[in-house]
Order: sequence, then C-alpha cells, then structure tokens
Amino acid sequence: MRDGRDVAVSMYFYVQRCGAFAGTFSGFLGLFLAGEVDNHGSWARHVAGWIRARDASPDRVSLLKYEDMLLHGASAIRAAFARTV
Repeated sequence: MRDGRDVAVSMYFYVQRCGAFAGTFSGFLGLFLAGEVDNHGSWARHVAGWIRARDASPDRVSLLKYEDMLLHGASAIRAAFARTV
C-alpha cells in the first residue's frame, strides 16, 4: 500500500505520458479523489478493501507499506511474507 498523495502524483504523470489526461494536476486531483481516473474507484475505497481483506484473513493477506520498503528494505518484505506463509 502506498501513500495516496504519492499515488496521485505518480498517476497524474502516468496518464499525462499515456495521453489519457491533458489537464492540470488540480483538475486531475478532483477526478482522482472521486475515483473517476481508472476502474479501481477512489484510492481510499481501494485501500479500505485491502484492509478489510487483511482483517478478514490475517493469515493469508499482509499489507506492506511502500514507505516501509523504502526505509527498511528486505526486512520489511520478509516480515510481510512471514505473516502469510
């Protein structure tokens, strides 16, 4: 899982490169927050779904934060896999 602010910026530049959006970031951000950029709905709803899945099956689903991977590297990844194996 990744901080939604980072996702919004990353996705904005991605859709710009693909030619799927030609407006400003502020115009894009409104669409992103409303869940109208792709088929996944809003970022908050998307992440909430993964959190519900983890809560329902903690032995099968592990959430790993992108920022934790950056800070702790392989140990964060190992810890996430250790919970699901």
